[in-house]
Amino acid sequence: AYSGGTEFDAGDYVSVAKTGYKMVYQCASEPTNQFCGMSGYAPGTDQYWEQAWTSLGSCTGTIAPTDSPSFETLADAGGCPNIYSSGDDYEEGDKVSKMGLVYQCKSWPQSAHCSQAGYEPGTSI
Repeated sequence: AYSGGTEFDAGDYVSVAKTGYKMVYQCASEPTNQFCGMSGYAPGTDQYWEQAWTSLGSCTGTIAPTDSPSFETLADAGGCPNIYSSGDDYEEGDKVSKMGLVYQCKSWPQSAHCSQAGYEPGTSI
């Protein structure tokens, strides 16, 4: 929640209670962030607030996440691609699946490596 007279770092987030919801604002980058806690710059209300704050929208909850991220499986209009096989020949644009994720072979010149051992999806080289 916003509190006037407070020093804010560049990029800090605050919420301001409205009737039935909260507005969320982000403090400006340096050196303008020095104005974020000053009189006349209260987010959404004071005369100069738009010089120090960016309105990010409204919410009904907390700014901090409350749960771990969840991964959603999205339907692909073309159906699920075949499972990656190290012996197959892959070309630019080919899609494969591995451990529930879909990967696509990059364009040339990286596509030359899509079929090579050690370059299989899900590995970092």
